[in-house]
Amino acid sequence: MKHITIVFLLLIGIALSACANNTAPPPAQSSGPVKEFSIEAYQFGFEPSTITIKKGERVKLTFSSKDVEHGVSLPDFEKVTRKFGKGQTQSVEFVADKSGTFDYMCNVYCGNGHPTMRGQIIVTN
Repeated sequence: MKHITIVFLLLIGIALSACANNTAPPPAQSSGPVKEFSIEAYQFGFEPSTITIKKGERVKLTFSSKDVEHGVSLPDFEKVTRKFGKGQTQSVEFVADKSGTFDYMCNVYCGNGHPTMRGQIIVTN
């Protein structure tokens, strides 16, 4: 019985040390320059409304408003801006670590057309 208890404790110790060595993967990084885009928000769209980038690129999107307060959410890249009004800007920066077509949208109610206010980021391989 004593032998079984020692083996059991030894196995628990090995399991716990294996779990302690599991760490989250480091954030995606890009070795190239930051690709910058300026995007103007207006009731009820974005200009440009489509951005095309390559997978692995570091991107900085700077949003400004042409008229009323807006905000931007990029859920697929877990990025959100704060409110910005006419003459103000907000920026988000991220690495495009996945391929596909991803929507971004206004997240501050800006009028009746607010639900349709979307843009797209196309990430190619």
